[in-house]
Amino acid sequence: MSKSTAAQKAQDKTLNDSLVSTNQQMQLFLLPEIIDKNHSHLIDIYDAIDKYSYGHKKKVKDIALSARTTETQIQKRVIKSTIRAANITDKNGKTVLVFPGEREERVEEALRKMAVEGNGVYIDGSAGVTFTLYGLQKELKSRGHTYSISELKESILINRRSTLEVSTADGSVLVDSGFFEAVGLVSRKDFDLDRSALCYVRFNPLVSESILKVSYRRYNYQRSMKIASPLALYIYKRMSLYFTQAAENIPYTRSLVSLFSQSPRGLSQRMGDNIRAMNNALDALINCKVVARYELEKIKEGRKVIDVRYKIYTHEEFIQQQKSGNKVKRDILNKMEETDDQIF
Repeated sequence: MSKSTAAQKAQDKTLNDSLVSTNQQMQLFLLPEIIDKNHSHLIDIYDAIDKYSYGHKKKVKDIALSARTTETQIQKRVIKSTIRAANITDKNGKTVLVFPGEREERVEEALRKMAVEGNGVYIDGSAGVTFTLYGLQKELKSRGHTYSISELKESILINRRSTLEVSTADGSVLVDSGFFEAVGLVSRKDFDLDRSALCYVRFNPLVSESILKVSYRRYNYQRSMKIASPLALYIYKRMSLYFTQAAENIPYTRSLVSLFSQSPRGLSQRMGDNIRAMNNALDALINCKVVARYELEKIKEGRKVIDVRYKIYTHEEFIQQQKSGNKVKRDILNKMEETDDQIF
């Protein structure tokens, strides 16, 4: 067992042995009177960086390839993120290295949704969620993603054992932790005996920080769960987090090269393949009523296309989502100010 794995296991304890509490910031994060069954929160920085691998990129055979680094520009900030693959035992008893993928993204998204709906708590001082494996399975199935209990447990462990290091351009480390900071899961035997047995997850420290700073954004969770394309999902989350001024005549403008370099897809050598992938992703977002239409301008050196500038015009439903998200944010900040005024 590696030192890091041993340290992780030392933090992973039963819920009964953990200090479970709440505070004003967590109560505002829950927002039961505003957030309906179709909405949840996205986390600043954490949900904007390229964290997940898809398809053949998920499993790693060579330990030299078990870490990957990406630089992401978030507004005026340059964020460097390094993901290290999880060391797990597969169903055949073999030790394998696995990056978090689509399943792990969906599971975390569902757990955060369950936190927003009332199960969010502080566990040993960090933001987390209590849940049952059956409840998590039911939530995901209702959104079109069906996994076995064993698959859910494996996914949670991959998120626990995969590490994320995030730093700024000057080298200041913002976080170095598992995708999940700590977990407490019931055994298969205990699950079979009692489906209501509680589990817990402590989210990444960036989630706790975002809750404290109120740097999260309301978004349409139901729509997110329906987006099948990883690239389209990445674009949707980035737009939801940062395109707060969405309006009918204001386009979301992006360079294809810049976007792909920061996305889970990556940049292909053939520009034609990149353009095709981008157009397919935007067409998927048109079908999901996120994008209304888009225009593209090819940037050339001689006859060679070196980049493409996209103007993406958003759908009315997305515009309303962003306006509603702006209102929710103002309401939260107003409530915090009211509480501070009462204290002082």
